[in-house]
Amino acid sequence: MEAADQLKAFCASFLCELHINQVQLDELYAVLREVKDGALSEDEALRRLERSPDWVWTAMDPESKLLLVIDVGTRT
Repeated sequence: MEAADQLKAFCASFLCELHINQVQLDELYAVLREVKDGALSEDEALRRLERSPDWVWTAMDPESKLLLVIDVGTRT
């Protein structure tokens, strides 16, 4: 609980007046890239995805490289 309180205070102090021109969203799951590159078959990719029902999304400012959001949730 103490770490969460410190993070809240940090965010309130340092992340309140961001000047961002662009935000990029991306998923953090390498299987899709492997299928696209031909390094993994679609069948194997589906088997891996079934074993990993969660997905991680990120939102980032590409200029400053500031990571704005990480969202972990069920893949739908």
